[in-house]
Amino acid sequence: MTGSIHPQSAMKRVLEVFPGAQRALFRRHHVGGCASCAFQPDETLEALCARNNLNVAEVIQQIETALHSALQPQSALAAAPAAAPGLLENITQAGAPAGKLKIILLDEDKNGS
Repeated sequence: MTGSIHPQSAMKRVLEVFPGAQRALFRRHHVGGCASCAFQPDETLEALCARNNLNVAEVIQQIETALHSALQPQSALAAAPAAAPGLLENITQAGAPAGKLKIILLDEDKNGS
């Protein structure tokens, strides 16, 4: 478990510490995304998990993992600078309509190489 949130943490606190927690819970367990599966800000994480037949320790781990994943650079984005020179040609060949596509490439190398 983490020192930031624990089973007795109110959902308001969980969302303050992990703003993406509601999205992670909904994506994985369909919890907190609509009126029928909503939670109250003062409801504890433990109560929410009990009401939805979820293991609270696993849910805390899933929330933390979702946060960790969100902080990691996506492999496609990390590879984008290397792929950039042929990107426009590939998109055009794939049938993207001319004039409807705007790509901005930021070159950090001021020498033009």
